[in-house]
Amino acid sequence: MSHEVDLAAVNAERRHYFKPRWFVDLLSARLSVGDTFWIGGYGTALIFVPVGFVMLLVARIFLSAPQVANMLGILITFMALFHVALLTAVFRTALHNPQVSAWRWVGVLITLANATTMALLTYTFWFEGTMPLPGLLH
Repeated sequence: MSHEVDLAAVNAERRHYFKPRWFVDLLSARLSVGDTFWIGGYGTALIFVPVGFVMLLVARIFLSAPQVANMLGILITFMALFHVALLTAVFRTALHNPQVSAWRWVGVLITLANATTMALLTYTFWFEGTMPLPGLLH
């Protein structure tokens, strides 16, 4: 019986994923270390990346190349800001959950690497004038 109750609780919790309130809880470090790292970092990518890609493809049909380039820059910047906010949330949850042992710091380092990569990509796009996807605008 308790197994069914646990599954019901898990399913009820999952219904809240990726809703505005869930994002507030995620970036406010109110979720577990695992949820913050895995769902926050990789679960969101499963939504952000395909949606952003489709938006760019559709934009390429209706907008000029410079407009699509600006849209790409905005998407990259958004992702960089999200990853920096996620890094602070992962760090805060790792700091307040010592029972997770050393793995929590591995998660912080991986999230730091992701945030750094996105920040460098943003810098490269806006200040170096390098397109991360050179074939997109041709």
